[in-house]
Amino acid sequence: MTALADYLFRTLAPPPPSPEDTLRTALRSMDELIAGANGEADVLRGRFARILQDALGRLGAAGSGGVTDTIDSASDEEIFALIDNEL
Repeated sequence: MTALADYLFRTLAPPPPSPEDTLRTALRSMDELIAGANGEADVLRGRFARILQDALGRLGAAGSGGVTDTIDSASDEEIFALIDNEL
């Protein structure tokens, strides 16, 4: 009976998405909103840019060397691999 309950729980109540998956989904949603905003794209772009800059600042402060240092120290191949993996 316990095995059946465990199976049903895993099947019917999958684990929540990871923070990385949640953030990636939110960023893709923002991108879609901007793409479909027509005349309001500039307003949305400005608002989202401020939000993203603040978030990147917090991300950079939390890391040891920061995002900027990581990007600055990455080789061209690493940058292109990152872009390819995100697309």
